[in-house]
Amino acid sequence: MLHAQWLEFYNRRLVLCSRKRFRRVLDIGTGTGIWAIDFADEHPEACVIGVDISRIQPGWVPPNCEFQVDNLELGWTWSQPFDLIHARMLSGCFRNPGSIFKQAYDLEPGGHFEIKDVLLMPRCDDETLKHDSPLLLWASLLARAANNMGRPINLASRYQRMLVEAGFTEVHVVEGRWPTNRWAKDRKPRLFGLWSELTLGRELETISMALLTHGLHWEPEAVLVLCAFVRQEFLNPEVHAYFPVFTAFGMKPLRSPRGTSIAACDMDSVL
Repeated sequence: MLHAQWLEFYNRRLVLCSRKRFRRVLDIGTGTGIWAIDFADEHPEACVIGVDISRIQPGWVPPNCEFQVDNLELGWTWSQPFDLIHARMLSGCFRNPGSIFKQAYDLEPGGHFEIKDVLLMPRCDDETLKHDSPLLLWASLLARAANNMGRPINLASRYQRMLVEAGFTEVHVVEGRWPTNRWAKDRKPRLFGLWSELTLGRELETISMALLTHGLHWEPEAVLVLCAFVRQEFLNPEVHAYFPVFTAFGMKPLRSPRGTSIAACDMDSVL
């Protein structure tokens, strides 16, 4: 369902970078593999590899798509470079996220690395999200637990800097927001609020349980109680909260760059 939410958010575009044709594509942290499958269908000229630490992908896939099981924190072993590497919602997956960006730099010259994520720290522009909000408390506890486990989750706002530090040029960042529920008056934000209710809102326990029990040593019953309070506020249309959404992408230069450019974009200028 999150795949459908991302697709709708970006007007059915699987990637935002400017490249149009692809030869070798890698989807890291592919999960169910749905992005890799859709990309392989859309680009039959490309060989698409989805990699994940767990084998949960389907067996029936397009002929130009394959899935591999690997731990990307142990080093990458592909002998041929890629011209596109894609990643989505990988916050908290790696102990050293910067090393993933550096390994992703091993692209074909002119290749792109694109990464998408949600910042799980809600914001609000009209003070309807109070400072003692259960939703804010929940987000802060998740961040603290993830840091205790050595796997930080709120990195999305730093992705442009991480791309630059890894050596990418022509770095762009597209920012958006997902309302927590259907509080927005305009049709499109209201639609994404509905998506948030169906995805994040229904999965609070799944998102929270491992982090809070392992990172903060909470009892499972306490996690369930917290999630019950958070869900009440999450779904309350009187609370105008939203999660920031980031997509960042950069290119490996065709030759050694003399300088690096960074651009922050609004969605309308890219979509």
